[in-house]
Amino acid sequence: MEEEKLFHRFPLPPDLVRNVVGCLISDDIYRRSSIFPDIHHRSTRLSRQSSMLYVILYFEPSVLREEHATLREIVDRYFRDNWVIHVHGGMTADLISEWDRFPAAKRALLDNNNAPSSSPVDNVRSMHIGNAKSIGRCMAELRAYLTMGILTDTFVLDNRRDLLNCIRRCNIAIRWRVLHRRTYNATYNEIICVSAEQGKTTDPELEADYAINDTHVVSLILLTSQLELQLKDIFHDLLVRRASIWMNCRADVCTIMRDLANYYKGDQTLARVTRHDGLIDWFSSMANEVHDLSYDRGTHFTVIGRRIQHCVQALEEVELYDMVDRDVQVKSFLKEARDLLLQMARAVGVNEDICEDIRWISDMSYGIESMKSYVSVIHSRISKDPSNVSLLRGFFLKLSNSLDGTVERINQLHSPEAKRVMNYYSLQLVAFVREVLGIVPVSVFAILIQMSDLLERRLQCLPARVQADKLITYAQLGDRYKLNMMAHEISVFADGILQMEKTILGGIEVHPHKLVDEGLRKELVSHVSGLLHNLLQFDFSADSETVSSMSKHLTSAMKSLASLSERFEAFRTSLECVDDYLCMHGLKMWHEEMGRIINYNVEQEVRKVSLHRQFCYRLDSDRYLHSLQFFYNRSINTFLRRSSTRTLNFNQTLHPYPDFSERRMNHLVSTSWAG
Repeated sequence: MEEEKLFHRFPLPPDLVRNVVGCLISDDIYRRSSIFPDIHHRSTRLSRQSSMLYVILYFEPSVLREEHATLREIVDRYFRDNWVIHVHGGMTADLISEWDRFPAAKRALLDNNNAPSSSPVDNVRSMHIGNAKSIGRCMAELRAYLTMGILTDTFVLDNRRDLLNCIRRCNIAIRWRVLHRRTYNATYNEIICVSAEQGKTTDPELEADYAINDTHVVSLILLTSQLELQLKDIFHDLLVRRASIWMNCRADVCTIMRDLANYYKGDQTLARVTRHDGLIDWFSSMANEVHDLSYDRGTHFTVIGRRIQHCVQALEEVELYDMVDRDVQVKSFLKEARDLLLQMARAVGVNEDICEDIRWISDMSYGIESMKSYVSVIHSRISKDPSNVSLLRGFFLKLSNSLDGTVERINQLHSPEAKRVMNYYSLQLVAFVREVLGIVPVSVFAILIQMSDLLERRLQCLPARVQADKLITYAQLGDRYKLNMMAHEISVFADGILQMEKTILGGIEVHPHKLVDEGLRKELVSHVSGLLHNLLQFDFSADSETVSSMSKHLTSAMKSLASLSERFEAFRTSLECVDDYLCMHGLKMWHEEMGRIINYNVEQEVRKVSLHRQFCYRLDSDRYLHSLQFFYNRSINTFLRRSSTRTLNFNQTLHPYPDFSERRMNHLVSTSWAG
């Protein structure tokens, strides 16, 4: 009842509401039948009208309560195969739950779900199975089209209709699955939703229980967005080169026609053919006719296509002449000319409307909020296969293009608030992109840690001179193969990030490479601070300051410092190995972040005794320094205690600190473990 109270605050004339409802029921106000021509796609084509109708009906709730005939007409037209709809900005509504308190609306939904020989549950299961089958077919088509080398200009022009139909089916399948996985009905949710643990394959098992889990949905979304991105790039390039394609193909056809006319003159060397004036005149006139074909932007492409079709038909008919039919070379030239003419017709058929159709088909405004629940699945997919990073750019652009619908009406009103609204949704999308890309630096850093462990514990340092019989020992082919495989995985991550380059999301410019750089620095700070905290642990209790205990603890401290030095050296070497793959300066990052860690720890110690000093490394200004563990105090106290003048004296000749109580030399490591 809260909705009715809200809409009663802004009452509208009942006649106006009923007229608007009647218009929405009877008309296709967006005129998008050419984008979704199939009758089975009607609910998707009218989805925007259905969301408007859902909201407008609350201004006249008596229709929802009493007018069963009107509601039945609405349900049959808009909600025949769906009951979870997108309202606005990613918000959804489950009609079974929302209309449960309205008798006429509830009855209309039940009548729609109650088939003559099945229950509502059977009807929902039937829709679920149909969607699962569609997802299976779409996955197979997408993998076939996305095979490297398939989507060429010629292939796209020849199979434009099939490609558009493919992305239609994919987006319709995604829409139904994403929306209806958010149903509130427990019985229906159990049929439609399957936990991620139950899915073992990337494709649904069509012969089994048609289980579609989150992994299947994410796979379909990523592959569909990749196909849409490639098609938009190809069509945009064809639009730019359309005039040049037309001119080049026309010139080639004219050349072929003139060559054939000269060929039938019979006066060329090695041309064993009798002169035929009729064919000479025919090919010459055909060359002139093709040359007269003009491409004018004001002329509809169907008119030009008919002229080209007449030329193609004439070239097919000329092959019926016996003199032409017996010459294989002439038939080959004629086939090439026909192909070029058809290429001209297809190039002219490419216009700006195709890109607009793809934008409408690929609209995913309904999933802006739903996609947040799939982040963990995307992370899991990228962790298992780093090549999936290259699919993220199309996915982000697909979501970005969907933001236009949120401010469409505000822009039409020329409202000054349009920019602020667009900026809000853009910031939400950028936060989502940052969250999705967060797995990349985490995965890369995990590989770097494995590489550093391998360099520290397995690989031997190669001396300046190696004996021939020990060369195979130093080769360590197995370990070096593992090292190369790790570097290859990092290069795959980097390649996917570099493909994104600079991306405009809504009204905000995003640099994915900078996001990854920031994430790597965060992981580096976290890992290094953890090593400093865990390894620089010194047990010097107050009641054990004897010579023997001090010597024992000193040995333990030296081992910790040596282990820390080895870890840092191996990690720094691993950064050097992969900085070319990541296209960033690994050593520069290392020195900058080590300096930040040391300076931050020093300032934290100074903060304890100085309350009025201005600090540079504050928690609020450095997002990823808050996780540091303080180690500086322990280390300095250890060095001070070990260099105490009560037991040690400095020998200027020998330079170390000799311990006269034990009459043996103990060297204090003066090497900076900060790198």
